Amino acid sequence: MDEPSSSLSSHEAERLFAIAWALRDQGVAILYISHRFEEIFEIADRVTVFRDGEHISTSPIAEVTKDLLTSQMVDRDMQDRFERAGGSATDEVMLRVEGLGLEGAFEDVDLEVRKGENICLSGLVGARRTDVALALFGIAPADRGRIEVEGRQA
Repeated sequence: MDEPSSSLSSHEAERLFAIAWALRDQGVAILYISHRFEEIFEIADRVTVFRDGEHISTSPIAEVTKDLLTSQMVDRDMQDRFERAGGSATDEVMLRVEGLGLEGAFEDVDLEVRKGENICLSGLVGARRTDVALALFGIAPADRGRIEVEGRQA
């Protein structure tokens, strides 16, 4: 199964896992491909890492950590990873979006992003999050609403 949960809700993914466990208990071997560590640690008995088409490792899941898998995937020690900056978000609004919409795609998107804050647009496949992002960056402009960047109309 190649990324089978990528477009599933958490409830649907749990159902998929239950089916996979039932098949395993019947002696069926399952090859489950995923980049989601929480799934790997939940469903796998063994984990194999490939990088650039090369086999890197195969280990019992009980013998690996997320950091070990990540370092094997990216070919560097996890001590080199980027740490979160020491600051936190301020009250200064850097991006304000009000009533953003695009006919047939999305409507009434409101959000504020403060200085030092990271946001994530998420949703299932077909939720139109990419359309919202394209509108925010002006690539496929919205047909209604307002975008302000650092207090200036964008």
